[in-house]
Amino acid sequence: MDSRLQKLAKVLVNYSLGVKSGQLFKISAEPIAAPLVLAVYEEAIKLGANSVIELGLIDIRETLLKFGNDEQLMYLSPMRKLEVEELQSQLSIWATTNTKNLSNVDPKRQQLLSRGSRPYLERFFERVGNKTLHWC
Repeated sequence: MDSRLQKLAKVLVNYSLGVKSGQLFKISAEPIAAPLVLAVYEEAIKLGANSVIELGLIDIRETLLKFGNDEQLMYLSPMRKLEVEELQSQLSIWATTNTKNLSNVDPKRQQLLSRGSRPYLERFFERVGNKTLHWC
């Protein structure tokens, strides 16, 4: 493994997030960030964290926006509701190969999707604000 990724992983896990043994820790990223995800995961596991990985495909969101009905766009998964209450730390790695993603999607559909996610995001940022969830 690249030593630079190992050093970055140590900084992210130990300093930026302060991950501790027994904590529920989530790493979310796209597949292009897999080497960093693996380095962070390794560091978190060594500390004793219970780590969850979410590798998402950017095109999944575009597919939902183009072909999903309004009800699907407004749907908030019960898993996300549980996740926002249970996580103690989350690392979001924003890396993509498609910089023009969603440029051909109706902004009104994107607003509808955002409206459906609002309860999750409000709770997420509430927990970040009161320091019960560490995020970077």
